[in-house]
Amino acid sequence: MTKPPASSAESEPSTKTVPSSKDESTGADVYIAETNHRVSNSLSMVAAMLRHKRRQVATAEASEALLEASARIDGIALLHKHLYSLEPGAPVELISFLRSISARITESLGTRIEVRGCPAEVTGHAATDIAVIVTELCLNAVKHAHGSDPDACISVEIGSSDGTHLFLEVRDTGPGLPEGFDGSAPDSMGMHIVGSLAEGLGGDLSYRNDSGAVVRLSFRRPPR
Repeated sequence: MTKPPASSAESEPSTKTVPSSKDESTGADVYIAETNHRVSNSLSMVAAMLRHKRRQVATAEASEALLEASARIDGIALLHKHLYSLEPGAPVELISFLRSISARITESLGTRIEVRGCPAEVTGHAATDIAVIVTELCLNAVKHAHGSDPDACISVEIGSSDGTHLFLEVRDTGPGLPEGFDGSAPDSMGMHIVGSLAEGLGGDLSYRNDSGAVVRLSFRRPPR
């Protein structure tokens, strides 16, 4: 008996394309970028909702709490957007990064913030901690020193004394720290956050008065 001819499905080799590792990596990168974009937009939306709610509350205390919350979330949204725009593991140029963060804080709080200093590159993790510290110190300055003063200014400076250590200095033009101020016993959530992050950076915090309050964080330059 003659064997029937093989069908085309049996005789022709499979032409199914197997995705390469490069294709899979590109797809993953696109997915991560899209997710990060959505996260950043969602955070900005939450901050906008808090600012809107602030106009509806009856007490100054509630209004202040919502203002602080919206400023914090705004800062995190911008921080997230900046970091996901970098290549993984790429260093962050601190001055330009803090200028972006400070501009967003100014939009939220209405207080002018000037950032200056020497060029310095740090890891994304260190940049995140430093940005949160700056945000909290600026919020604290507005709350306790400046209030609604339209001429108020907060100065943020980055410097290096010996090449291996950096310092961050935030100063305001308010009445200064109260007599007997103890920086080792913070009385607000914001200053607790500052102390905790400074410890994580292996840094030292110091406080003084010099035509206003001055907070200085000295820390070893993080390896890149």
